[in-house]
Amino acid sequence: MRKLLGVILGLFLIAVIFFSMLFISMEMGHHDCSGEECPVCRALEECINNLRSFGTACVIAVAVCVLLPYIVEKIQKHIEEVMKLNLISERVRLNY
Repeated sequence: MRKLLGVILGLFLIAVIFFSMLFISMEMGHHDCSGEECPVCRALEECINNLRSFGTACVIAVAVCVLLPYIVEKIQKHIEEVMKLNLISERVRLNY
């Protein structure tokens, strides 16, 4: 269930980024502004803010995707080494 939710959320973010870029590219050159309360200008500002905020999130996500397998591998190796260490393998006598 969590994987499905993660995939849906990822696809949603990709769609928001794609449609924001599409709207900006379509309206940037052809827009005739009607004044201060122009709805198209507000939509353009919102799309630009989306790209700014998701842009930094994408960089972080890529860094996590690159570093996470390395970190998980190191933790697994450490756990395996800790599991090998026990009283019998260290030849510790418990009786006096």
